[in-house]
Amino acid sequence: MSGVSVDVDDEFWNDSNVSSFCFDDFPSDTAKIIEEIGAELNKLDLNSIDDEELCLFCGDHLTSSFNDEASSVSNSQTPSDLRSISSETTEQRTTPLSVQATQPDSDDYKRLQAECSRLRSKWTELQCRLKQEKYYAPDFEETIGRLATGEIYIFQYYRRLSDKKKLLKTAIDFGDGDAICCVVLFLERTLSPVVFRQLLLEFPPAVSHYIFYLKQLSMHDKLSELLLSLGLVEQLAAVEVSRICSEKNAESKIALLRKALAGGVFSDQSLNEERIFLNSYADLLEHQLPIDAADNNARVEGNLKNEVSVVDSSVLETLMYCCRLHYELPSNSLASPLSIRNKFGLTEQQFDWIAIRALAERQQWSEIQKLLLRKGLFGKQKLKLPISCEQLLNVLYSNGATASDITIYIDLFSDNQRKLMLAKKYKCHALVIKILIGLKDRLELLKYMATLSPSSVELSTAETALTNSNIRWKN
Repeated sequence: MSGVSVDVDDEFWNDSNVSSFCFDDFPSDTAKIIEEIGAELNKLDLNSIDDEELCLFCGDHLTSSFNDEASSVSNSQTPSDLRSISSETTEQRTTPLSVQATQPDSDDYKRLQAECSRLRSKWTELQCRLKQEKYYAPDFEETIGRLATGEIYIFQYYRRLSDKKKLLKTAIDFGDGDAICCVVLFLERTLSPVVFRQLLLEFPPAVSHYIFYLKQLSMHDKLSELLLSLGLVEQLAAVEVSRICSEKNAESKIALLRKALAGGVFSDQSLNEERIFLNSYADLLEHQLPIDAADNNARVEGNLKNEVSVVDSSVLETLMYCCRLHYELPSNSLASPLSIRNKFGLTEQQFDWIAIRALAERQQWSEIQKLLLRKGLFGKQKLKLPISCEQLLNVLYSNGATASDITIYIDLFSDNQRKLMLAKKYKCHALVIKILIGLKDRLELLKYMATLSPSSVELSTAETALTNSNIRWKN
């Protein structure tokens, strides 16, 4: 019978899917694992632990530690080892109590049980506390601080309107622009448009940051809608103008200008000057396009060497362009400088100054004389200057005007000392000799003659004057 019993036991352990487990084979390893878990739990801070960390530690670590150890021992046994364990277990059943008393001390086992019980109690306590605290919102300062430092934060705790106001105020007091924008975006998602707008009106710094945020992302439609709803008409007009000016195509820019002027953006009386300016800007673009098209055709045909486009330039720049290239055109031509002056209301001083500079670059001195010289009642020429005398002479001299051309304007001044000073500055030698002879200043004439080149006409004129007995010199 004993032989049959042994065969049955061997057959059971060899054929069964159940692996044998002997607690006494690895009591020290199990104790070590439990002690490690206890040490880790003692390090945990109940006030800072979160659900995810607790689940990772308690749900997986605590249970898998025992299972991994048991499976590692079970998987490491061969069938012969299992038969050996089975026989040892059978022998233990029949061993007297006096022999079993030689197994590991039961006090260690009790200590391990107590430690495991304490760990389970700690685990239960943590779970209860987390369940209680997970439904309470953290402090506003803590949430904003975590947001500003890049840590994880949750806005969904703040459901009441008063809490959302407090959250926005805390972000503004904290002074972090990114935090303010994040809170504003949260409020926009969770509040109705009317309430959101009223809330923004209570906090101007939030409006400024939100406007800057929308500008950075080029969300022009949303920005315009926001500014219009908040009644910020001037800022809305500035945004619209900036948006229009960013358009590169001139025809599209004209269409946007006309649309903006026809809409309600610039209907406010406070924007009357801006409306007039934009209307003139659109007119200028419409005036420039055909001029540019005609000049492009002339460039293709080789009749024009200028490569600069007149489109999108200012009124004065357009006038300068047309004075350089189309000064001779009649006033009924779009490219005529006179047409531009009449259409855009330029003053005579503005027109003359631009025309003088353009004509001086082309060295058309006769045209400048026609522009500046007027005849008086008795046929005497008078000088009409849109600028100071020094500015006019400097423009003429820097563009290569001859001494005779400059002399025409200096000689029209009535103050001899001023005439003398300007004539010397711009090397109008004949005029200097004429003025010194008129002043009868022989010493100054002799001194100036030393600066003249020999055999020059001016030197000969001065020598003739010195030998003239009809002139009574004062020195």
